[in-house]
Amino acid sequence: MPLADRKGIPVRILSKKYKKCPAWRDTNHSDTRCKVHVIIEYEPGKLRGTLINKENVADDYPEPTSYEEAALQQIDQIDYAMDHLCKLLSEANIQSGEEITRIFSAKLDRATTIQFSKGTSAKWFQVNYTSEWNDHHDGGGPV
Repeated sequence: MPLADRKGIPVRILSKKYKKCPAWRDTNHSDTRCKVHVIIEYEPGKLRGTLINKENVADDYPEPTSYEEAALQQIDQIDYAMDHLCKLLSEANIQSGEEITRIFSAKLDRATTIQFSKGTSAKWFQVNYTSEWNDHHDGGGPV
């Protein structure tokens, strides 16, 4: 069966080699314990089937429903840093819950205070997100 006919659900590749390439699960193969069969469009119109470590494959992004989701989807550095942080936390057997949320929120609040204190010398990412009403920003930073 041709590769084009085996394209399943879209996925994102997190590893550097194919990071920007469109990719799909390969419907002709089952996942192994540690790897996922995917089909990658490495050049326009050119497909390649390959095995990739599970930690380097993620579901495709859904339509963002918040400014924060849009930022994570659009800014690779943030998405990568959060994935890496979550991997490290899981290796320390830290699981999702109120305590890690409290700690992370305190650190984010501190970083936000520092960011706003930089004034006009602050670096800002441009995030494209619209909703019927976007009450995320309270006038402190760029929209």
